[in-house]
Amino acid sequence: MAVSTALAAMGYAALGGKRTFTSRPRIVADHYEVLSEPRSAERGRDPLVRLSLASPDL
Repeated sequence: MAVSTALAAMGYAALGGKRTFTSRPRIVADHYEVLSEPRSAERGRDPLVRLSLASPDL
């Protein structure tokens, strides 16, 4: 643990205190996969369709 902390501190100092990653305000999936038994597919599909119609961001 001490070694990894020391290496992180050296890396931070070498970059002048700048972060080496980019922050994102949120993570959003671009698609989903839903698995269902064929006999349950329609019952599962209906709520998903209603949600997609209700959301203008999709």
